[in-house]
Amino acid sequence: MKLPDLQDYNYELSEDRIAKFPVQPRDSSKILIATDNNLQQDYFYNIAEYLPPDGLLILNNTKVVPARIMVKKETGAWIEFLLNEPINTDSIPLALQEKGTSVWQCMIGNAKKLKNSHHLSYYFTKNNQNIYLNIDIEWRPNNENIVTFSWQPSDYTLSEILELIGEMPIPPYIKRKAVEEDKIYYQPVFAKVNGSVASPTASLHFTDRVFASLDAKNYKKAFITLHVGAGTFKPVKTSIADHQMHREEFSIDQENLNILYENIDRPWVIVGTTTLRCLESLLLFAEDTSVYPIDIQQFDDMHRKYEYLSDKKLLIEKLKLFLENHNLNKLEGHTRLFIVPPANVISADYLITNFHQPQSTLLMLVDAFSAVPWRVIYDYAINNDFRFFSYGDACLLKNAAL
Repeated sequence: MKLPDLQDYNYELSEDRIAKFPVQPRDSSKILIATDNNLQQDYFYNIAEYLPPDGLLILNNTKVVPARIMVKKETGAWIEFLLNEPINTDSIPLALQEKGTSVWQCMIGNAKKLKNSHHLSYYFTKNNQNIYLNIDIEWRPNNENIVTFSWQPSDYTLSEILELIGEMPIPPYIKRKAVEEDKIYYQPVFAKVNGSVASPTASLHFTDRVFASLDAKNYKKAFITLHVGAGTFKPVKTSIADHQMHREEFSIDQENLNILYENIDRPWVIVGTTTLRCLESLLLFAEDTSVYPIDIQQFDDMHRKYEYLSDKKLLIEKLKLFLENHNLNKLEGHTRLFIVPPANVISADYLITNFHQPQSTLLMLVDAFSAVPWRVIYDYAINNDFRFFSYGDACLLKNAAL
C-alpha cells in the first residue's frame, strides 16, 4: 500500500480568506461546481440546478453541543476545556445525561497557566442559576487529558450544565471568541441528536429554500448520525502512515437504512465528509459483521473486498439482514476511517463539502473522491475569492469512479 506524500497536500492561504462569520442568509454562500473540468461558480441556493434529478440526499443529523468550558483563574487567566470523548461510556448522548459528575478526554487551552496543577474550581451565575464547578485533571501526552467534572446542583445533567455555561466550540482557526449567534449559525437547521464538538459544516448552507428546490427535483432524504470530534481539526504532522485518526461515534436507524435500500438506484448526493466517512464505514462493516458494535480502523478501506459503486446494493442488503437477524432497531459503533488515495469511495455519486485546511485528513478525502484534482479546485477557489473553512463557501464534487 503506497500512500501519498504529506507535502502533496500543502497550499498557501492568506488569513483574510478564512471566514470568521457566516454569510446571511446562510444559503447565499458561494458554491464551486467541480463535477468536471469546466469549473463554475454560483450561490448555494441554486445548487439544485447542478444536481441530477431524482436523487437521494444523505445528511448527518448530529447536533453541536456547547462543549467548550472557559474557566477564569484567580490570576485572571482564562483556561479552556474542550470536551472531546467520554471515558465512562462509549456513547456521547448517554454521557450528556450524566448527573453530578462526568469524566471526559479533553483538550486544554492555555494549559501553561495551570502550571501542571491538578485541581480547579469556579462559580458561574447564568440565567439566575448558581453553578459550582469542580475540575480534576489527569495530565496526558498530546493534550489528551482526562478531566473529571463535578458540579452543584448535582441533579443537573451535563447537557443542562453545558447549555448554561458552555460556549460553542468554533474551530481554532476562527481567531475570535464565540458569540451567542454561533449557537444558531454553527448549527445545521436540521440538527437533531446532541453529540458533536465540531459542526458538519457542509450542512450549514442548507435552508428550507434549498430543500424546497430539491423537492421540486424529486429528491428523497436520508439521515445518519456521526458525532464530529475535535480531532477533525487535527492536522497530519509527521507522515500519512503514522497519523493516528480520531475515533468518532456513528449510527443509522432501521428507517433510514430502509430509505437507503429503497433508493439504491438513485444518484446519492452526500452532504459533508462526516456523512461520507459514516457511509463508507457502514459498507465496510457489511463486508465482515463479526465484530459488533462496529469498530472500523483507519485503513480498513485499503483491504476491501467490494470496490465498485454497483456493490453498495449487496452491502446494504447485508446490513438489513444483520439488523433483522439480531433484532436491532439501529446499527451503531465507532470509526477511525481515514479515506486517502489509493482508496476509492463506493457509497457516493456526489459530495457537497466545504474547503479544508492544508495537510488535513479531510483534504485527503477530497483527493480520494473527486473526479477533478483537488489542487485545480483549490487554485480556482483562491483565485476567485472563495471563503474558506467552517463558515466559508462550499463545492460540489463528483466521484472519480463515475
